[in-house]
Amino acid sequence: MSFHTSIARLREASYGAPATGENPNTCRVRREDLRTALHVIDRLDADLRQAGVITHGALDSPTCPAPKLRAAAARLTKLAQETRAIYGQETHAGGEPTYPAWTDDVLLLAALAQPQGSLT
Repeated sequence: MSFHTSIARLREASYGAPATGENPNTCRVRREDLRTALHVIDRLDADLRQAGVITHGALDSPTCPAPKLRAAAARLTKLAQETRAIYGQETHAGGEPTYPAWTDDVLLLAALAQPQGSLT
């Protein structure tokens, strides 16, 4: 099974309407989808650790980025978080909006520009 199919199913399960009688804060997912996603995430983690990009669960940043870069990262982070919140509100209201995948990219890039622990 493809990783993208697994991720799509996991997103659908996490943002879809709960089944009748189920707690709205829980969802059921296929074990196969979860295993596929975890396998790919573990491989990515191992590759990044081997390359020296991630050490002890944190991004390895040898130099502190410029203040302008940190400010831009903070603004983009806020925008991405607001967009995700709107997406969540629309799906909970019964809509079927397109997942704002660009927010994942923005948050990843912003993490590189922010000092450790400053992203919320």
